[in-house]
Amino acid sequence: MMAHTHHPVQSAGSRCYNCHMPYSSFALFSASRSHRIDSPNVAMSASHGRPNACNQCHIDQTLAWTNQHLEHWYGIEQAVLTPEQATVPATILWLLSGDAIQRVLAAWSLSWEPAQEAAGSDWQPPLLAKLLDDPYSMARYMAAHSLSRLNVDTSSFDYVQPPAERESLAETFTRPVTVEVSSFSTAVRSLFGENKQLHPDVIQSLLKMGRLHRFGAGCLRCRT
Repeated sequence: MMAHTHHPVQSAGSRCYNCHMPYSSFALFSASRSHRIDSPNVAMSASHGRPNACNQCHIDQTLAWTNQHLEHWYGIEQAVLTPEQATVPATILWLLSGDAIQRVLAAWSLSWEPAQEAAGSDWQPPLLAKLLDDPYSMARYMAAHSLSRLNVDTSSFDYVQPPAERESLAETFTRPVTVEVSSFSTAVRSLFGENKQLHPDVIQSLLKMGRLHRFGAGCLRCRT
């Protein structure tokens, strides 16, 4: 079994449904598994934005990282990537630059238990806080929900309160990380400055990339 999954037996990565039926849909205030059975596909993620199982769990890694592993393990030809797709963690790229459903699913993934086991749980809060003032209400809801699952008290946040109040409160959740940035993956370290704060130029560049999507919504199950 490990020869196929390349993950320890009984781990989240060894379970067939986590790899072949990832959480690529959203309904009823939560991510849900697609009923379509397939395999991780970097080309699909790169061209259509459909999350793949590898990056949904390894939230601190890039599509380039997944490209390399799928080629090494299964002989899958590497997909062509943009500079951002090659250097920014895929889930963060979807979180800050994706359309509405990508942002919701990324926010959910950042606090998923297997993802915390794979990538830690100390660096996600300031990134999730960027969605607390998102134009899409479900993105705001999911960001607050994930923050609470990461032990951040969001009880004072109301995802349907007026924009000015949301924006003011969202700033209170953007705080320095509490562990050494050197312990993060190379891709995650690129998002933070020496003061353990998010690098403003990098984050603003990613947000700017996503402006065309900020009010968009769609169903990733249809992106084939």
